[in-house]
Amino acid sequence: MTKREYTIILTLDEKQGGYTATVPALPECVAQGGTEDEAIANAQDVIQDYIDALLKDRHPIPEDRHPIPEEHTHSQLATVRVIA
Repeated sequence: MTKREYTIILTLDEKQGGYTATVPALPECVAQGGTEDEAIANAQDVIQDYIDALLKDRHPIPEDRHPIPEEHTHSQLATVRVIA
């Protein structure tokens, strides 16, 4: 198994509170949390589950080489590690 890192974008939901975490390299992976730390932890879980499903089905694992979309250049970013 290999450790991989993925960048996540944290966006504050000003209307409902909490944060949404998206993963540019894995557009299917989205997580939420009441705090930044919760959103990051939930994103790590979602990413790990997604990677595990890809491995189970013998699909390639995407690399974190996707650029951060321009509209998020001033957003909060975090990096999470998963095992693939």
